Amino acid sequence: QPLADLVYTVDIRLEDNFTNRSAAKQYRFAVDTAPPPAPVIGPVTSPTYNPAQTIYGTKEAYGALLLNGQQIVDHTAQTTWSRTINLAGGPNSFTFAVRDRAGNLSDPAVVDIVFDDIAPPPVSTLTVNGAGDGHTVSLNWSGYNDGGHGDVAAFRVYRSTADFSSVSDAVLLTTVGKSQFSYTVTGLERDTAYWFAVVAVDQGGNADGSVAAVSGTPVDVQPPGNVA
Repeated sequence: QPLADLVYTVDIRLEDNFTNRSAAKQYRFAVDTAPPPAPVIGPVTSPTYNPAQTIYGTKEAYGALLLNGQQIVDHTAQTTWSRTINLAGGPNSFTFAVRDRAGNLSDPAVVDIVFDDIAPPPVSTLTVNGAGDGHTVSLNWSGYNDGGHGDVAAFRVYRSTADFSSVSDAVLLTTVGKSQFSYTVTGLERDTAYWFAVVAVDQGGNADGSVAAVSGTPVDVQPPGNVA
């Protein structure tokens, strides 16, 4: 039957046909079939906007640490450890385990981290109204839906004197807060066409620079003042 988990001592002697015996040779060995405790993982940041994160924790002394089945820490006496891991966009799952010197493997400790590198959806609700004093236009993007993105932090307003599909071809006019859905552009030339776009930015600075600009022309619709 299998040996119990204990330390055993074995004495070995050689004996010939005449019952002469050699000096004893002693050997000690241990039977260890018990798995080590699972590693303890420190708190992680999730979701995160950083493409790398340092994960740290503790392990059993002389236990090797495995990450997704690959050994990353040897059978050291040290019980603390840390590892900087590169993240892929979206959900990331990491499985840590400890293997002792007898080859026994602990239960897994699973860490899930979401790396948010996805920009909010484009602002497709922008309207432009040029009616006013001939030098202003009113922008409005009420009804914008972030599609469940959930962490829009601001809106950037862009302008150009020509149609554009990338914000790199426009001028950044201003950045407004996440609760503001309108903006008045001033200092424009009367009866001159302009193109505008609004881009949503999340807390990590993610933003989609591809846009569908909307045109507008400042038109003077205000009556002149009364004759004195």
